[in-house]
Amino acid sequence: MSYYAENHEYLEKYFSLLIQFLTENGSTAVKQCSLRFSDYREFYKPKLKDPRFIDAAATMAVMIDVIVEFGLYCGVGEFGAMDLYRQRARLAVESVMTDNLDSSKQSKPEIRFLYALTQSIGTSKYNGLAKNETEYVADTSSYIGFREDEKKFIWLRFDDVYNMVVNYYKKQGEQFITSQKAIKDLLLRKGISDGKLMPEGQRGNEYLSKSRKSPRKWFLVLKTDVVEKILDENKEEI
Repeated sequence: MSYYAENHEYLEKYFSLLIQFLTENGSTAVKQCSLRFSDYREFYKPKLKDPRFIDAAATMAVMIDVIVEFGLYCGVGEFGAMDLYRQRARLAVESVMTDNLDSSKQSKPEIRFLYALTQSIGTSKYNGLAKNETEYVADTSSYIGFREDEKKFIWLRFDDVYNMVVNYYKKQGEQFITSQKAIKDLLLRKGISDGKLMPEGQRGNEYLSKSRKSPRKWFLVLKTDVVEKILDENKEEI
């Protein structure tokens, strides 16, 4: 900004041209923006999917068009300079919005974990849920966990379900980058899993629970009613 502070005549000329441009073309520009906004929304729908990012990208695309028109009005048209600017600016918008969308998804890893989990359980003869612990113990190789309907719990072999979630997103061309420790901590702190949560700053959190029947193993215990509620409330974001 120091350059323009020392050469303020450039800013004066810029704003003078901008006011003149808007005076002569303002009403037309408003109509064109309205028409183009709808077209850009349709263009970005399959790319971004999230309505918030679709609207933001469409708004920026319209702003780019206005800047291009202003540039051409000012005579910046040599060697296709404004067309090149339009192409680069649109690519930048799409890149930023895609990154923000990915970041938004990653900001709620517990929801992504639960969604992939519910989509994956029961998709093969080895990852179903036994109706109770007795059935599970009788044939552990056929199940990834078991139900405890009285308490509305499902008991899951954590390492296996974590790998299942990672593989689910890999097949979608995405990554699940939240560590095992981090996802266990999130599930417990948000009341999604059953365990022992110590006061802040104290050690001794118990993220997994030991099964009752032999061979006693450690399981991630999820509260089914909480899982269902979370997925239902966030179904538009997953």
